[in-house]
Amino acid sequence: MPSAGCSGGGVALGEDADAPERGALILRERDESVSAAASYALGTIYSYPGYGGRSYTATASNPCSAGYSYSFSNLGSIGWNDDIDSFRSYNGCATRVWEHTSFSGAYYGYYSYSSDMGSWRNRASSIRWA
Repeated sequence: MPSAGCSGGGVALGEDADAPERGALILRERDESVSAAASYALGTIYSYPGYGGRSYTATASNPCSAGYSYSFSNLGSIGWNDDIDSFRSYNGCATRVWEHTSFSGAYYGYYSYSSDMGSWRNRASSIRWA
């Protein structure tokens, strides 16, 4: 199964005086010779049960449904060590978390979603989407 690193985060949008309403997203083609790279959401982790609190969405250039898997061996590297209470998976992914870094110790998953990780709240130190 292919494996790769992943990235996540948000999109910053600038103000546009021609926008029909505040918050509307307007897409404009900047250069017709540049093709847009596809980006797939792998999963979103949340700091509270019920998909609440702060969130982080991991994205990658290929979906899990194409046989790829993605992971963070140390959630502390992205500020999420022992801070996941719920999660959702997308694009053919299922999520598994481990209690220690480097995918060691007890684990929870693979699941498509968990609105409340119960006794696993605030225990995850590494994660994989596959």
